[in-house]
Amino acid sequence: MRESARRVVSRAVVCGGVSALHRRLRWKDGSMILYGHRVTGDDEGYLAGLSPAHLEGQITYLKKHYRFISLSELVACLREQRPVPRMSVVLTFDDGFRDNYLHAFPILKRHGVPATVFLTTGSVTLGRLPWSQRLGFVLQTTGAPLVPARFLTPAGMELGNPRERRLAYLALKTALRPLPVEAREDYIDGLAEALGVVPPGDRMVTWDQVREMQAAGIDFGAHTVTHAFLAELPPEDALREIEQSMIEVRQQTGVEAPVFAFPGGSWNDGLIEMVKRAGASGVCKPGQGFRVNSLATVTPFSLARTGILNGPAYLMEAELDGPFPWIRAFCRRCAAARRRHRREPQAAQR
Repeated sequence: MRESARRVVSRAVVCGGVSALHRRLRWKDGSMILYGHRVTGDDEGYLAGLSPAHLEGQITYLKKHYRFISLSELVACLREQRPVPRMSVVLTFDDGFRDNYLHAFPILKRHGVPATVFLTTGSVTLGRLPWSQRLGFVLQTTGAPLVPARFLTPAGMELGNPRERRLAYLALKTALRPLPVEAREDYIDGLAEALGVVPPGDRMVTWDQVREMQAAGIDFGAHTVTHAFLAELPPEDALREIEQSMIEVRQQTGVEAPVFAFPGGSWNDGLIEMVKRAGASGVCKPGQGFRVNSLATVTPFSLARTGILNGPAYLMEAELDGPFPWIRAFCRRCAAARRRHRREPQAAQR
């Protein structure tokens, strides 16, 4: 119901001219960074893809109203204290799925649009899905009725219908997040064998495909080795994930100072310092909401990104050029004010 209402309102915002008016009145004095993951029409591994047709429509809309720039150009502007091009947009994809090469790359070439792909380097080297998608694939495709007892972290995981499978996936994903890499990999491999599933080995780009895309103008950044949630790891493990992924991107692409993106929004200030020391030229800092990147709002190590909506172009137009971000910001301020108002009498009583 919520998604249907969003589509109706978004179409009204676009067709009624609200987005066009808002775009003229509130020019974006800087660059928006958009990010997605898979470019395909399914939700394999419980990670829904953006259909190629929707990506094409969104790029067509963006080319009409914005200027595409590369992430490296944006970072250079910030580092050199040059104004960021107004009404510009940067396109990025996380993880390095092969559908980025098969489906997104032809669209990007056809439109002459630059993009950056942040690579989970271990997955690219081994051809294995990142651990959370591999876990999702196992639970999504098994014919087993339940998770074997020896694999139960939370209790009582039945797999009899799609809802139970997804709930099992979410529970196990949460339980596996903080585990050391070896323990997590052993768990997922053992679970796959017990449930009779062989995860695919052809879902990630190869390094040869990376170099082909790079020769055509696509940039690449680092996204850890194993798609680890870095803030939940011991510092020495997090540092290893950062440094090794940076080294592998350098070796395979020749990019000396890649931009780094944190998986899963898991970060802290100490991790950003680690990324700086590892030689990154910039960092995509999660959790900043809708934000235009400019000299006044960010540094190369606090780049803000906005997720690509999984739908037709009018949804993106309503989100980027409509009033929704400001309405949400206003609602958050109102909610914060109400919380402060409720706390004040309690503080006075104490």
